[in-house]
Amino acid sequence: MKRISIRRQGEVMTISAPEGKAMAIDAGHLAHGILSIGEYGSGGIKIAAFSDWSEAIFDAEDAGYVINIENPF
Repeated sequence: MKRISIRRQGEVMTISAPEGKAMAIDAGHLAHGILSIGEYGSGGIKIAAFSDWSEAIFDAEDAGYVINIENPF
């Protein structure tokens, strides 16, 4: 993925990969509730890890998907 936005403690943080790079989520950590982001590939660097996150939005719109956040109120 090229971009991810993470909501934590009411604030949104966006991480964008530099040109020619991509990021990946560690599925093993995610199974334990930890959102761990690193550079794609086995030798990639670790970028960030969150234990107090409530929402993660990936760069799905860049791939043609549409994300609509609707407020029911």
